[in-house]
Amino acid sequence: MGAVYDHQGDFNNAIQYYLKCVSIAEQNKGSDAIKLIGILSNIGLIYKKYGDLPTAINYYNHCLELQEKLFGKGSI
Repeated sequence: MGAVYDHQGDFNNAIQYYLKCVSIAEQNKGSDAIKLIGILSNIGLIYKKYGDLPTAINYYNHCLELQEKLFGKGSI
């Protein structure tokens, strides 16, 4: 749903749905860690698209941290 709202230009609803996905993925810890990286990246893309670069960078950094935890520092 987040992607649909983003495509329609509805920033607020897109972020709201992606954040719900983050909450669900974080509850499932290990099994959804890869999905969580994708969700956080999508949130970063939305913030970038709408000009909030500091927030986008925060989400991208979180993605990087998770990916390094899962696959090691050389995985990027």
